[in-house]
Amino acid sequence: MELTLSAWGLEPLMDTAALLASEVLSNAVEHARDTEHDGAAPTLRLTVSRRCGTLLVEVGDPDEHLPCMREAADDDENGRGMALLQALADKWGAESVQGGKKVWFTLRVPR
Repeated sequence: MELTLSAWGLEPLMDTAALLASEVLSNAVEHARDTEHDGAAPTLRLTVSRRCGTLLVEVGDPDEHLPCMREAADDDENGRGMALLQALADKWGAESVQGGKKVWFTLRVPR
């Protein structure tokens, strides 16, 4: 993703995009692992695109359960990914797709 953002001249978005993508991918790995009955690692899809002044990042996984916001306690090791999306992304969401779900977020491209 860093190479793509660099090629598009979007270095100012790199840290935030990488942090949020990492959170979404980590959640996908953790939750999609349970859907693989043969012990295989889940297949994930990362898509990065630029449209109309917006960077769109999408992560697809085979788990059908949509993520939900939860409040993490101070000593919890997990549970902050959706809160980070809420705080840092311009928009974010999740939707059911054939074979699982897609979680996405957008960041406004600086002018």
